[in-house]
Amino acid sequence: MRLAAVDGFLPDVPDNDASRRTFGGPKDSSDKPGGLPQVRVVTLTETGTQASSHSTATYSSG
Repeated sequence: MRLAAVDGFLPDVPDNDASRRTFGGPKDSSDKPGGLPQVRVVTLTETGTQASSHSTATYSSG
């Protein structure tokens, strides 16, 4: 039997026009950019060998 763990993290991506178009990002109350765009990464890792079995990255455009 293999034992696996799910983990995830949100790394920031560079704050430039191309990243904003692709990843979106948070906005403040006046609808202006209010933080860095981020990508959500989720991994499935085998705990015995610490080998990553599956991973996916998603983003929201708004």
